Amino acid sequence: MSLKDKITTYSKGANGRAVLVLHGFGSNPEEVSLIADYFKKKNFTVSQPFLLGHDDYSKIGDYSPKDWLEQGRREVRKLLDDAEKIFIIGVSFGGDLALSLAAEFKEKIKGVVTLEAPIFFRKKYSFLLSFVQPFFQLLGVKIVRKRRWWHRKNYQPELDKCPFFPVRAMGRLYRYMSNEVRHEICSIVSPVFAVQAADSDLINPRSAKYIIDNVRSEKKEVYYLDTDNHDLNLLDEKGKILMLEKIYRFIIGI
Repeated sequence: MSLKDKITTYSKGANGRAVLVLHGFGSNPEEVSLIADYFKKKNFTVSQPFLLGHDDYSKIGDYSPKDWLEQGRREVRKLLDDAEKIFIIGVSFGGDLALSLAAEFKEKIKGVVTLEAPIFFRKKYSFLLSFVQPFFQLLGVKIVRKRRWWHRKNYQPELDKCPFFPVRAMGRLYRYMSNEVRHEICSIVSPVFAVQAADSDLINPRSAKYIIDNVRSEKKEVYYLDTDNHDLNLLDEKGKILMLEKIYRFIIGI
């Protein structure tokens, strides 16, 4: 069994449509299982990769956005062989990867959905990533425990899948978002549906608007969720159902 087979859940559907579902940094496919399961029930082909290093968080710093982007490319190519219309849904950092893939594959990607994709962070986290992270890296600090630095609304450390920040990887991540994703957005022609918490405690509220304002897509839409938390799994059941239905209607209308 190849590494690719070990880290990807792949379910073949029969309606000619497929979705690539990408989880966020420091998370795992469980974060997006609600989305993946929803589209499996709708008879979509669903690819749900486990981003490299995320099956063992002590290894997460061994990889970079380039590695995760290459994973996404492989999954897109496989889906192109198995379905007529390919869509990408990305949560948090997975949304940034989705945007990069849409910019690269152009019309081959029929639609992109981002959920809390970080284009800009709240000021506190921008400061940490812009100034504190480089200082820690210069000092040779490899990890920073979240309990000391992470004070988001409703944050529950005991439920955190990755309880630390891999310092080097965070620097790569921030540079990728700031220097690459923001520029790639301008070349996206696929329809885009940007979902964001109305008052996210991590992502600057202008992130979704920046995506919609800068893509070249004719069909594009922002959907703001009535929540103040980056973790959309904290939505109540009604909120989750409504979000999934809106995403589905957007995709099925393309």
